[in-house]
Amino acid sequence: MSDKWMQTYSGKKFSFPVKTSMFDIRDIAQALSQTCRYNGHTKNFYSVAQHCCHIHDYLLKVDTVEVAYTGLMHDCAEAYVGDLVRPLKALVGPEFADLESEVERVAAEKFGFIYPFPPVVNEVDVAILRAEQALMSEPPEKWPTDDLFPGHNPSIGTNWSPPHAAFQFMRRFKQCMQSDTIKSAGKSTPQKKVKQTSDPATGRS
Repeated sequence: MSDKWMQTYSGKKFSFPVKTSMFDIRDIAQALSQTCRYNGHTKNFYSVAQHCCHIHDYLLKVDTVEVAYTGLMHDCAEAYVGDLVRPLKALVGPEFADLESEVERVAAEKFGFIYPFPPVVNEVDVAILRAEQALMSEPPEKWPTDDLFPGHNPSIGTNWSPPHAAFQFMRRFKQCMQSDTIKSAGKSTPQKKVKQTSDPATGRS
């Protein structure tokens, strides 16, 4: 066992090589809800968890629940390896991409989402950048992604607090898990029961 490991929110040990037993959905919701998109260069806090919820919601309108669920989980690796900005990710090279892919692959085995990701998930992940530009200051020039996938136009609404984002992520996860296809696809590794909590923003469950 490597001595280079990270403790997660739920108290698990995470390290490489990755195992399904290292994952807990509460860790993913918690970490992504407190990770700001664009390395924090937004006018107000906007979490990766909220981004994933918007991807899910859009895909649920245009595709299957299995694809929408995959959209919800598409950034799950960032709960463990962080959210590298695009210029840095390009410079780091394939080593980081391989580690990120390992986390995604084993997480897919654990939770039963589609992997490799369907093309539509990646398309919407790029298309939503047009809406997310409103979170930033005036761009210095046109973004390279502005004209990509014009057929997809997901929206983002108002910014959520981290507790609200974590709650909304978990709410969508539990709704997706009602699908027999998704439940049967996930690895039957024992998990602690996810406790139902109330939304910090509304007080409702």
